[in-house]
Amino acid sequence: MARDHGRIHWAMWNDQDFRDLDGDAQRLFMLALTQPGLSYAGVVPYTLRRWSQLARDSTVPKLRKAVTALEKARYVVVDEDAEELLIRSFIRNDGLLDSPNICRAMVKDFAAVGSSLLRSVIVCEIYRLATENPRQGNAKSWSEAIDPWFPGTLQQTFREGFQGTLSPTHLRALESVENQTLPQAISSARAAPAPAPKYGSSPQRPAGGLCEIHRITEPCGGCAADRKAIGGS
Repeated sequence: MARDHGRIHWAMWNDQDFRDLDGDAQRLFMLALTQPGLSYAGVVPYTLRRWSQLARDSTVPKLRKAVTALEKARYVVVDEDAEELLIRSFIRNDGLLDSPNICRAMVKDFAAVGSSLLRSVIVCEIYRLATENPRQGNAKSWSEAIDPWFPGTLQQTFREGFQGTLSPTHLRALESVENQTLPQAISSARAAPAPAPKYGSSPQRPAGGLCEIHRITEPCGGCAADRKAIGGS
């Protein structure tokens, strides 16, 4: 499923953080958001030389300065070794969660991300979305596409914890954009895997138990699958 557009929300002009960026950084953000190679995971090939050909007054040093400003403001994360750039809030803001089919495409594109740093940031972003109440998007997007895939992906991504998974440089980069989520994500990643839920087999989950889908204590943020597992609606 190929992308043919990128969403640019009018509300960004009411975002003071975005308005605090200079024009070059704002343009670079919109350039990345509208590149043909942008995946459903929000990752695009990081090709400054090619991008510098897209405007008469553009240069690689000028673009690099704009990227640095976007990194500092947490709009993008870059792995220069892997030559990949992630639009950090892409999954939240591009409408992916409204469609189970698009979420499946995101899961597929996630597997193609080469950078361990960008995979880590994406996992933390999805963790944040999964634990929000109410959840964004279509309930089927979660129950049919994300919930079956995400717990194993979280554990695999941080199999040896943050220190063992990421290089010191990548660890510092992850901490700079995901500091609020690190404790929760690492706790879930290191939890023992739960058995697959047998829906309808038990009218109530034991008190203090974990959501079988997200490995977090109640409330799980409106997890439809968890409500079904404990006999809810």
